[in-house]
Amino acid sequence: RLHVPIASPMGEVVVVAVGEGLYAIPADVVAETVAVATADLERRSGEVYGVVGGHRVRVCILAQALGEREPAEEGEIVVLRCPEAAGAFLVDAARDRREIAMRPLGRRPGDGSA
Repeated sequence: RLHVPIASPMGEVVVVAVGEGLYAIPADVVAETVAVATADLERRSGEVYGVVGGHRVRVCILAQALGEREPAEEGEIVVLRCPEAAGAFLVDAARDRREIAMRPLGRRPGDGSA
């Protein structure tokens, strides 16, 4: 028996550039994107903060997590919708919103799936 799906689930994403790569963040978790000069970011005790809409927000520099170089002078803060606390990513640029077809990645080592 052969099972062929008629349609793939679709999802809207925000495409961001980090170093040489493009990455997708689910659009439903993105509250807004804001251009920022990296010199305006506050760095204290290993943490980074930016000001968005008059509020101080903790910022994760996505380039560091991905082994890329940090934006030199300007970037964009991608503010996430988080019910518990405000959070954000610093990326080189937020490119656009796109509809993409989603599909399972398959079995990953160590995840216990069959």
